[in-house]
This record gives sequence, C-alpha cells and structure tokens, in this order.
Amino acid sequence: MVRLKGQISMWMLTKMAMMFFIVALALILSGLGSMQGRDICASQARFEAQAITGVLSNVINSPVEDERKLLALDAGLSIGKSDFQRYEIHLLEFVDESKIAASEKGKTVAGLFSVFVRPPAEGEDVSSTRCEANECCGRSSVPFEKFDVRFVGKIKQISEGQVIVFEPSNPASRSKFLVVIKCKEKNPASFPPKSFLFIADCKQDSGEDCFGFASREVNETCGYPTT
Repeated sequence: MVRLKGQISMWMLTKMAMMFFIVALALILSGLGSMQGRDICASQARFEAQAITGVLSNVINSPVEDERKLLALDAGLSIGKSDFQRYEIHLLEFVDESKIAASEKGKTVAGLFSVFVRPPAEGEDVSSTRCEANECCGRSSVPFEKFDVRFVGKIKQISEGQVIVFEPSNPASRSKFLVVIKCKEKNPASFPPKSFLFIADCKQDSGEDCFGFASREVNETCGYPTT
C-alpha cells in the first residue's frame, strides 16, 4: 500500500513537472514569436522609410528642372505569410534656421527630411516623430538645399518643423500614393529663379489623377505666364 502511494505521488509529480515544462516552453516560443514579429515589422518599416527617402533623393539630385515621381503605398506592412501591420508615415521637414537669413540673399537653404514609419498610436499626438526601443518603427533621412518646400495633405506643426502625415492603413481615407514634384519658376520677378519641391498625399486610385503639374499650387509657382 505504501509502495502504491509512493508510485501515485511520483506519477503526480512527473505530470506536474511535464505540465510546467510545456507551459514554460509555450511562453518561451510565444515570446520568441512576438520578438520575431517585431523584428520583421521594424525591418519592413525601415524598408518603407528608405524607399521614400530614395524617391526624394532621386528627385532632389536629378539634373531635370521639372520632375514628378510617385510612390505607391501598401495598405499594411507585411510581417508574415498573411499578417499585416497598420502604419502611418510622418515626413518631417527640418530647416536649419541659421541659414534661412542667408537664403534670403540668394544663397542656400539647407534642411533635412526625416521619414518615420510606425503603427498608429491610439491617443498619441499624430505628429510624434520618435522611434522607441523594440517598437515597429523605421526612420530614414535625406538632406536638401535650395528648395522652397510645400506640403499638400494633412499637415501638423511641431517644434522641429512641419510634418505631413500619410495614412495608408486608414480605410476611411487611405493614402495610396506619395507624390514628389520639383519645379522652377518660369517667369521669375528676380534672379536666380526659385526652385520648389512639392510633397503631396494622394488618395486617388490612379496615379494619373494625383497632384501634378496641372495643379493650381504648381501653376501659381512654376507655371508659364498665361498673358
């Protein structure tokens, strides 16, 4: 009888140990899966941010005087075979204040575009431009000079500068294209003529219907005189 009780106790202890091991293993695998998901998401966010600054750099440094480029925006960041993460794009124009006075004398305006790709944060200011540790967030930057920058879309003003916000994952009003237009004054009142850089949010299904050279804002700054 004593031997039977001992066997039962040993069996119960073995079962409890197995259950503890299974639960611990499940928690470890769940944690690893979560970390892997965040890593994939952060990698995709960085890739998206770099794609945007790549388009900006291409237009900024192109020798073409008037140019327009579009970047199609995916509705979500791919984080697995069939999993997607909702995200926003915050594009910040930071201008070096020390060189603005010099630019008014016909010299260079120097600044920096910083692009942040991150999930929408509930209850947080939409113009937040931080990437926290272990967050699904990507950042990329590109410098610019000699441009009067104009944003067309959802704009926020923060201490660092102005931000245009793109919402590719917003089903009610989805940003489908990021549009970049570079142009120069055709009938300047003074020389040298100004160069403009437009960055616009397009919610149209076709890129042909997006913000372009025929838009009022572009015509007013870079259009040929009509009279």
